Amino acid sequence: MIGEVFSSRFPIEHFVRTDPELVAGKFVGDHAWRYELSQLLAIRPDLVAMDRAERITTDALGRFAQNSDVTEATAEEGRAILDASLLAIEEAVSGFALATDQHQFISFDEMEPLAAAVNSEKATWATLKAE
Repeated sequence: MIGEVFSSRFPIEHFVRTDPELVAGKFVGDHAWRYELSQLLAIRPDLVAMDRAERITTDALGRFAQNSDVTEATAEEGRAILDASLLAIEEAVSGFALATDQHQFISFDEMEPLAAAVNSEKATWATLKAE
């Protein structure tokens, strides 16, 4: 949606996918599952406290946003997901006819109506429907 709004004013080829869409059918999972935690283990293992992985119920300290399969997360799977994502991006953009001419700077004044157009569609965003 954002790519379509932007390219309606500034014609460019674009490719917009979420990371699960990039690897659909190859890996299972989504936010706060083994899938996402595996990627984090591959990128920044220092940010992961696997000793907390089994804390999936609500208690006095709250609840971690995670699913029960997070204990199966591995850095190796994370690297495989990231590699597959990069290959999917490479495949998608390899067909783009990249312009070689100079592009002008896009000002905030030019971007404001585009941001308003994107914002006007907020009610249709899948991530907000669940709230």
